[in-house]
Amino acid sequence: MPERSLKMCVSLEETKVRQTTHWDMDYLPRDEVQALYARGTSRPAEALSSDPPPKTLSPRQLGIICIVIGIGLLIVAVAAARFLSG
Repeated sequence: MPERSLKMCVSLEETKVRQTTHWDMDYLPRDEVQALYARGTSRPAEALSSDPPPKTLSPRQLGIICIVIGIGLLIVAVAAARFLSG
């Protein structure tokens, strides 16, 4: 069985390169770090949008809405039970 070489290999993945922080560069060989900086940005510049961001509900607001709906359904159920019982 052939012996494995003990040479360490570093593979570059596009997503890894985009998300690499500065301290990760300490573990890469110098040639690869220089190639990363020489390559520049691969992402196109994002255009500024004049539209406001969509409004989303916070978990607190969603919880309050669910509680109010639950209380409303309870009131309807009690009213229906009183009406049907006579």
